[in-house]
Amino acid sequence: MTNDVFCVDVDSDAGQAGKLLNERHFGGAPVNDGNGRPVGVISWWDVIGDQCSGKSVGDLMNAHVRSMAPDATAESAAKLMLADSIHRLLVMEDGKLVGIVTSFDLLRALAA
Repeated sequence: MTNDVFCVDVDSDAGQAGKLLNERHFGGAPVNDGNGRPVGVISWWDVIGDQCSGKSVGDLMNAHVRSMAPDATAESAAKLMLADSIHRLLVMEDGKLVGIVTSFDLLRALAA
């Protein structure tokens, strides 16, 4: 799990968000509302090309947020990712974002 989570704001410019994802070499990021609550996930694929011109992150994000508890197992995370064909799970505790688990995190754990 990564504790220092890079997030984007729902009202951010989608093109700018894509540039930030690219610069940081991230495949995606949680999307927060104005109060810091996760309301979606944006991936690099959502913001490539001309489709994002003039659109906000909220226009293109996936609003179906999948999450897990901090004490969930790697196996349960992997099963959830496979079932939903996703690459990242938000780690939530008491309604707050405390981390993120990506498919690369699971691969790193397996390789170790």
